[in-house]
Amino acid sequence: MISFWEKTALLSKDFIIIGGGITGLLTAIELSKKFPQKKIVVLERGILPIGATTRNAGFACFGSLSELYYDFQREGETKVLDLVEQRYRGLQKLIQITGKKKIHYEAFGGYDVINQKHQIAFEHLEEVNDKLYGLFKIRIFNDVTKKIKHFGFNEQIIKNLVYNPLEAQIHSGFLMQRLKEIAYSKEIEIITGANVSRIEKNNENEHVIVENEAWRNPLIFTTQHVIVCNNAFASNLLPELNIESGRGQVVVTEPIQNLPFKGTFHYDEGYIYFRNLQNRILLGGARNLFYEKEKTQDIHATTEILEYLKNFLKEIILNGKTVQITDSWSGIMGFGESKLPIIKSLRPTLHIAVKFSGMGVALASTAAEKVVKLIQ
Repeated sequence: MISFWEKTALLSKDFIIIGGGITGLLTAIELSKKFPQKKIVVLERGILPIGATTRNAGFACFGSLSELYYDFQREGETKVLDLVEQRYRGLQKLIQITGKKKIHYEAFGGYDVINQKHQIAFEHLEEVNDKLYGLFKIRIFNDVTKKIKHFGFNEQIIKNLVYNPLEAQIHSGFLMQRLKEIAYSKEIEIITGANVSRIEKNNENEHVIVENEAWRNPLIFTTQHVIVCNNAFASNLLPELNIESGRGQVVVTEPIQNLPFKGTFHYDEGYIYFRNLQNRILLGGARNLFYEKEKTQDIHATTEILEYLKNFLKEIILNGKTVQITDSWSGIMGFGESKLPIIKSLRPTLHIAVKFSGMGVALASTAAEKVVKLIQ
């Protein structure tokens, strides 16, 4: 049975946010600015975030040349420019909130590593620059093919290298730590191990039902507003959203003496990505090569992806050299027909900010800003 104390103080809130990752915490922080006297709680089903917040590659990016070239063909110029603007503004806003130092923000720039398959994107480099000029006022993408040899990449496979000076990298763990620090300073409550099974409208309020093995019956939170920010897992609560889960797998190498490059690198439209992690290499992706198997919410790694990434590391990045893998993990992202996030109110007391298509670091702060504006 629930005690009077629990029912009146612990289970009754003004705002409940479902999802304790980057979007959920940024939404809570944004809410606290607009409603500083309200009680805000974030519910996260894992002890650590289950999705991609602390399981991503730590890229602070808004799109590589090849990705954007093909997006312009598929989505049209207006949609793509809107998305790029949201991503870039989101990164700037994130840094304003957290500061650079505490999230280990390093502005080494980013590169598109182009093979024969994507030569057409390189051939349209200036055309893409023209379309982006209105946003950035500089020529974003620059041909630095001459650096391929210096970086030690396989020149038989890598045909061109394109540099973007505005990309950076972060430490995803310290980002999460910093957001928690800010949330606690604003008296935002974070409850982990809270597995939300459903949301129910109850007169003027919302009921958020949480399953927990320690209780014989589910815990029922009562709140004025619910905001769903659990990205790839949102369809578990709201099937009508039709969000597709996608697993991204990542490996990290042992330290490499005199690692010849720094920065974030995109390959095959960004489906494969790597970066320096101090003097290690972090490498991930390739879900497009095993598309059906990677449409999952299972966070366990698979042999096929790991073997592919190990081979890519040896044959393309290190040009035949072998290094040991010391760490591997996977994260779950949310995708749909369009790359634009879903930010809307489903009813006056139920709101969503989900589906970031692998760009949660860039989009989370602007998504938080937009969803909070919907709340009256």
